Amino acid sequence: MGPQVQDLSGQPLSQVYTGAFAIVWSVVQGTVTDTNGLPVSDVVLQPDNGIPPTKTDINGIYSLSLPPGGTFLVTPSATSLMFVPGTRTYANVIGTLSNDNYLAVGMVMPALTTRVESNTQVLSWFGVPGVAYQPFYSTNLVDWLPYGGVLPGTNGPMQLAVPINGDPIQFFRLGVSY
Repeated sequence: MGPQVQDLSGQPLSQVYTGAFAIVWSVVQGTVTDTNGLPVSDVVLQPDNGIPPTKTDINGIYSLSLPPGGTFLVTPSATSLMFVPGTRTYANVIGTLSNDNYLAVGMVMPALTTRVESNTQVLSWFGVPGVAYQPFYSTNLVDWLPYGGVLPGTNGPMQLAVPINGDPIQFFRLGVSY
């Protein structure tokens, strides 16, 4: 007869355990839409650490299964599109996390237009929600400094008015983060 199985006190166990267990994966779900609020299908949401990806359906809806309690980085991707946010980190998700949505855009760097209105130069662009725009200025095109604060993106026209005065000529550009 082989060795007996004992409990922590050293007493033999009175019966053999038989049974099963299951690990219930956590679920992250949401939608991917464009700037007009329309669904975007076939977006791949790829977690790291070897977890299988998922795709959005024709309604832009996705459901991604993750092992509970871990930390994962998820990156959306599709041909010719960028996403806001570009990645998301999930840590210790247990159960279901809903409404974790992404915005699909063609680009986040705007095309700037300018016009002069009396003693003001107006910089205009089309904003993207979830993107932060930081104006910068330079007098020599080498050293760039922030001009004012960060402007939160909107799903529409944005502008920045810059006074024209006797200061040295200034050049402007926009930095973006998402």
